[in-house]
Amino acid sequence: MGRVILLLILLLSGKAMGQEDNTIDLDLLPNIFTHTGIYYNTLLIGRFPYRKEYDSVEAVFAKKNLFIVGKEGKKGIVDINNKNIIPLKYEKIYQCTNDFLWAKEKGKWGIIDFKEKIIVPFIYDDIKVPYGDDGLYAVERNKKWGFINIGGKEIIPLIYEDVIPFGYTMPCTEVMKNNKWGAVNKQGEVIIPFEYNSLQRKKDKYEAFKKVNGVVIEEIIPYEQNIVKQK
Repeated sequence: MGRVILLLILLLSGKAMGQEDNTIDLDLLPNIFTHTGIYYNTLLIGRFPYRKEYDSVEAVFAKKNLFIVGKEGKKGIVDINNKNIIPLKYEKIYQCTNDFLWAKEKGKWGIIDFKEKIIVPFIYDDIKVPYGDDGLYAVERNKKWGFINIGGKEIIPLIYEDVIPFGYTMPCTEVMKNNKWGAVNKQGEVIIPFEYNSLQRKKDKYEAFKKVNGVVIEEIIPYEQNIVKQK
């Protein structure tokens, strides 16, 4: 562990592995730093010499020496030499995959790539950032939620009052319709009916609660892969 800490200090000082400039080769870093977000961000931001010029700085994951920066309410992307990659004109930017970004402009959300090509048009009122890159993205339009893929195709229709993003390994997710919670799989098929006041996601099951004649009833609903079996 002591050697790892020493390597971090050397990297932050720019003297490890013969490095004399500001660039950072992620391949030289131990996994503890490249695979843990907090260390990854801290390490790269610490080496960004122009960080004090911005109100916020966040390292772009899986893209060497790029940073999401914010200033006076606008976001963009620059490289480690402060060259504009994407101009600071967006209200918000989030990385959604290694190659694509959620961006908000004029109150609407869309998806762009790192050359600012529009992948998904700016038509959505809101988004929910997923827990992992599972290929489906929660979007809202005209107060209705659903899911699209990275190309903008509607996979689960925008008909729900609220949704919870899919997780890394979740075969299904919670959605609300007519003020009741149920669940759908990644094909949009309803696999838990809309009859619950609350659905709480656990490791391998849902804890479901509903009121019947003023009494709260709890049900345990296990799931296995893409099939949910109710007890």
